[in-house]
Amino acid sequence: MTMAMILKIKNIFLILAALPLFYSCDQDSFVFDVNCDECFIEKPDSADLIIYLTINEDNPYVPLRFYRGEVEENVVEWVDTAYSETFYLYSPVDEYYSLEAKYLRGSDTIVVVDGDKLKTNQVSDVCDTDCWIIRGGIMNARLRSE
Repeated sequence: MTMAMILKIKNIFLILAALPLFYSCDQDSFVFDVNCDECFIEKPDSADLIIYLTINEDNPYVPLRFYRGEVEENVVEWVDTAYSETFYLYSPVDEYYSLEAKYLRGSDTIVVVDGDKLKTNQVSDVCDTDCWIIRGGIMNARLRSE
């Protein structure tokens, strides 16, 4: 066996040995950014969707329509109006949600669509006890400046 073959085998072994550190079905892959103060002992069933919006002189409020799944599936979950640039909607986790935000620009109506999933991940060996964290659920429905 040549030295080059030994190095290739060693590199393959190192890559295979490192894979569990980067991928896990039940646990958060990137445990280095876990805030233990935001960790739940019991798996949460709901959390806040966080929606960022544009509130300005032309749009002092923004009509919102939330969908379970994609907008095109047309399963309306909630209809509301936002009066601030950050809107929170308490929703079940491990579900994909999308939204439509309607803005006025002159005489035109602009519809901004975005979606995301609130995900739960179990983490071990990071905090004092095994716990659950929530990831995702953040939507950007701001108007783009022109």
